[in-house]
Amino acid sequence: MVSSITPESFNLSWTAPDEAFKTFTIEIIDSSRLLEPMEYNISGNLRTAHISGLSPKTDFIVYLSGSTRGFRTKTISAAATTGEPQQVCSGAEHGANTSLDTPQHCNMCSYLLRCIYGGYFSLIGRYIDKGFSTF
Repeated sequence: MVSSITPESFNLSWTAPDEAFKTFTIEIIDSSRLLEPMEYNISGNLRTAHISGLSPKTDFIVYLSGSTRGFRTKTISAAATTGEPQQVCSGAEHGANTSLDTPQHCNMCSYLLRCIYGGYFSLIGRYIDKGFSTF
């Protein structure tokens, strides 16, 4: 079962009898076969896995099999589609507002403000010594 899908990850869970498997093999392949397949070998005691480092807005096929005493089970599969990247600023015609709450005991003297839009970063301002300037 695939759950908790984000733009770059999802959780995978399954059921199996206790102590029935030495290892599980999880293989992740994008359905268009454009990306390098990922393979994970995990303990046979586990029944969940967090899969991360995925590409946003991509269809994946997840294959799961178990191994015990040198034999591999029949592979089962599931489909998952990662989400769209979050957009944290709006288009120029709408503007964007942001705020930063720093801890009381923070000695921060500067930071950069970046806008993420469609998966791309844009540097839009900087804060130096209690003054904000835009680029």
